[in-house]
Amino acid sequence: MAGLEDLRRAALALPEVEETPWYAEFTWSARRRGFAYSWKGGALIRLGRERLQFLLEVRPDVFRRFALPGGNWAEVDISSLDVGELADLVREAWSGVVPKKLSRSA
Repeated sequence: MAGLEDLRRAALALPEVEETPWYAEFTWSARRRGFAYSWKGGALIRLGRERLQFLLEVRPDVFRRFALPGGNWAEVDISSLDVGELADLVREAWSGVVPKKLSRSA
């Protein structure tokens, strides 16, 4: 079972990531582009359109669409994920906002 500290560790382990306070929660961004937020004990994670649609269909108990500007965001019940799954999602979200060259180097 993953938690908020696992989310924080996964995000901050990636190159060029900054953590910023956000409404008593936190946001993680790279090059000023947000890719994950802590939210009500869970997370908001930015994913590709097809990946988000797939996760909404196969795990509706864990992933819900969340309206935020600039992307396809999912509200994620991170307590339903193991630490590795969460780290993979965070890396996927990060790679969607950084240049390909940086993404490949990490």
